[in-house]
Amino acid sequence: MDENEIRRGRPAFDGPPLAAAVESGSPDVAVAARVGRGRGARWLQRWLVPAIGVLALVGYAAVYRYELNGPPIRSDAVGYYAYLPSYILLRDPWFARIGPLLRRHGYAATDEPPAWTGLQPVAGTGRRLDQYTIGEAVLLLPFFALAHAVACAAGVAPDGFTWPYQFAVSLAGLAYALLGLYLTQRLLARWFSARVVAATLCCLCFGTNLFHYATYDSALSHAFSFCAVTALLAVIPRWYQNPSWRTSASLGAVCAAVALIRPTNAVVFVAVPLFGIAGISDLAARRRWLLEHRSAVAFAAATVLLAFSPQLLIWHGATGSWLVNPHLGQGFELLSPRLFKVLFSVRKGLFFWSPMLVGAVAGLWPMRRLAREWVAPTAATLALGTWVIASWHAWAYGGSFGHRGFVDLYAFFALGLASLFATLRSVRARWTVGAVAAALIALSIFQMVQYWKGIIPFDNTSWELYRRVFLRL
Repeated sequence: MDENEIRRGRPAFDGPPLAAAVESGSPDVAVAARVGRGRGARWLQRWLVPAIGVLALVGYAAVYRYELNGPPIRSDAVGYYAYLPSYILLRDPWFARIGPLLRRHGYAATDEPPAWTGLQPVAGTGRRLDQYTIGEAVLLLPFFALAHAVACAAGVAPDGFTWPYQFAVSLAGLAYALLGLYLTQRLLARWFSARVVAATLCCLCFGTNLFHYATYDSALSHAFSFCAVTALLAVIPRWYQNPSWRTSASLGAVCAAVALIRPTNAVVFVAVPLFGIAGISDLAARRRWLLEHRSAVAFAAATVLLAFSPQLLIWHGATGSWLVNPHLGQGFELLSPRLFKVLFSVRKGLFFWSPMLVGAVAGLWPMRRLAREWVAPTAATLALGTWVIASWHAWAYGGSFGHRGFVDLYAFFALGLASLFATLRSVRARWTVGAVAAALIALSIFQMVQYWKGIIPFDNTSWELYRRVFLRL
């Protein structure tokens, strides 16, 4: 990759990056290119994500065949999803009539929506404010329409919570998780060989809680956020390569989708200006580039505002204010983040429950040679994201397998893992790391099954409990 292009903020992505690196004489990527050329590599590129999809469907079927879970739409998913039945079926934008529907399907004991649904009354208005934003509901819309058609054709009550809707919503989460994996594969393939990409995807999917949030808890927001954040990472290089109206609109739309699903995920926006920054000296060049293309920047920003405006209208209609904190009585404690608990505790620690991701952090160092455009965005996003997650008043994020707050950022961890794997040159190093990775995958899957069976509780896991149930079914 041409140094001047990087410093001007316009990475040269013309043509396959591996081939360009071979021509430029880069030894690390040249080896990766030779390794990634065979028939097996092409097979991996074509069939790996579909194969993961088949395994995910098997896992999904097992969850509901053996009744390891409640209804697919539950917990936070009720609040994220409530827009569709309320707006489309009940013609009720302020959730005044959704209470009896929730009671009829066992979500509430009375006609008053429980507090955990996030449907909070706004004092003096007779209206309710959904503490969850509309992004997931927008992504669910085609699946909701299909479920409604199936319900009408099958003679099932078309009220938004019968079985066609339940399974359509949860299968939508699985579909978006697989789309996120596909986009991750495409993203990594621009910098790494097919075998490195395959190893990274397998470790990311099965060595963390991503598979869990694609199956057991697929109706929650995390699979959707993972897909949206990965799409943003895929758009960023294209925007710098060609800041046209089309790519600027794409960048703005994807940014809006990220924020509409989970507003706190706006921390990933820091990756946009930092992409391609390899040192302090690049900051001035990036500033000049952004000024030169200020019309593209403005168009992208306008697209974000336009796409986010429906949420602003909802907030204003419910409360009279354009910007609100929908999490009434909840918030961030930014000056006292529980960093150690979030990262290392037995209760929900990221690295305790997904030790595979330690390798992703270690990969930041070799990433300086292999994918240096992403070093600054990855480091800044993970640092800022960790701080925000650890600052939330309920730092453990309630019931979850591992810490679910980080699932949305897994595309950044994937870049680190791929960088680590790409540095392995000797057969001994590959076998050693491969054995460790296989062991961590086996442990993660086993503990996921323990969680599914209720052996590992939804929350408040202690050292005593963990030692007692370790590797036991």
